[in-house]
Amino acid sequence: MIAIVAVSSIYLPASVLAEEAAGDWLGVLKTPRAELHVGARLRKASDGSYTGDFASFDQSARNLKLSDVTASADSLAFTVPLVSSRYEARWDERRKAWVGSWTQGGTPLPLELTRGAFPVVPVVQGLDGDWDGTLEIGGQRLRLVFHVTTAAGEGTTASLDSVDQQANGIPITALSREGAQVKFDIKVIQGDFQGTLDAAGRTLTGTWTQAGNSGPLVLTRRGAAAG
Repeated sequence: MIAIVAVSSIYLPASVLAEEAAGDWLGVLKTPRAELHVGARLRKASDGSYTGDFASFDQSARNLKLSDVTASADSLAFTVPLVSSRYEARWDERRKAWVGSWTQGGTPLPLELTRGAFPVVPVVQGLDGDWDGTLEIGGQRLRLVFHVTTAAGEGTTASLDSVDQQANGIPITALSREGAQVKFDIKVIQGDFQGTLDAAGRTLTGTWTQAGNSGPLVLTRRGAAAG
């Protein structure tokens, strides 16, 4: 007698059920205080390794660098060092989603990521490049580097390195420019910088404010690009 195999019992190889991890993934993280719309942008290199960024859109935090990214036929995991968080998930073919847990501060929370597009941020003209400065505040001298990048379809994004504190990739929440007046907001460290761009577009002279303290800060753009 020939056995009849039910369709629901047919085994499908992992490669059929798998999903390529590269791309934009969106989800809603339900915390005890609020629901946060988040996203992960994953890029695959020619050697098969992955890099990427994480975003918490409601908190205006973008470009949080990922580390320890692993993606196999049906699993995905990555770490967000700046916020001491880890995501681990399995691919669910029925839901077309990565279904897993987000762990921060020892508390795991469910998080499902599905394909989508990151919201586009505005383009800010004339500020692209790396800006160096030294901040004297609270008896300290700290070297700072602001990185500003404009990409087609993604708008203008920026991040901050505090070199002496070895804190790199701090996301700049908002960047704005009105004429020569420029402002950087960095909510994750409760800081902001407001400055005036010179006519040559090479120097920003202004004030750094953080947690009630403020001090003068001059930023110089590397190279000779004009604003």
